[in-house]
Amino acid sequence: MELRLTEELLMLAINEKKGTIAPFKREYIKYGVAAALLQELQILQKLQVQEEIVEILDTNPIGDQLLDSTLEVMAQ
Repeated sequence: MELRLTEELLMLAINEKKGTIAPFKREYIKYGVAAALLQELQILQKLQVQEEIVEILDTNPIGDQLLDSTLEVMAQ
C-alpha cells in the first residue's frame, strides 16, 4: 500500500515512544498537510499554481475522500 504525501508527513511528525505528534511539530503540521494536499492535487492535474494564484482545472471526483473534499472546498 502506497502512502499519500499527507500520510507520510504525519508519520514523520509522530513521536515513536509516545505515539503522539511532537508538540513543536504540531504548530507546523497543519501547514504541511495543507501544502501536501495542494501538491497531491497538482500532481493529479486537478489544479495548477502559478506565482500566488491557485487555479482549479478539474472538479471531477478522484475517488479519494480527503482529496475530493479538499477539491470541493477549494472549488467553492
